[in-house]
Amino acid sequence: MQVDGYSLDAQRDKLRKYAAYEDMIVAGEYSDEGFSGKNIQGRQDFQRMLNDI
Repeated sequence: MQVDGYSLDAQRDKLRKYAAYEDMIVAGEYSDEGFSGKNIQGRQDFQRMLNDI
């Protein structure tokens, strides 16, 4: 179950607006749709993010 304002689209929209407000450039996104944030198993984009940093 997702709480209002916490869907991936809502999070993405809020972060893009914040970046625009702060005159930042969004260089990329990491999104493991359908996976819980409580577990890192099977989250390929999360692993990609860790490798990038």
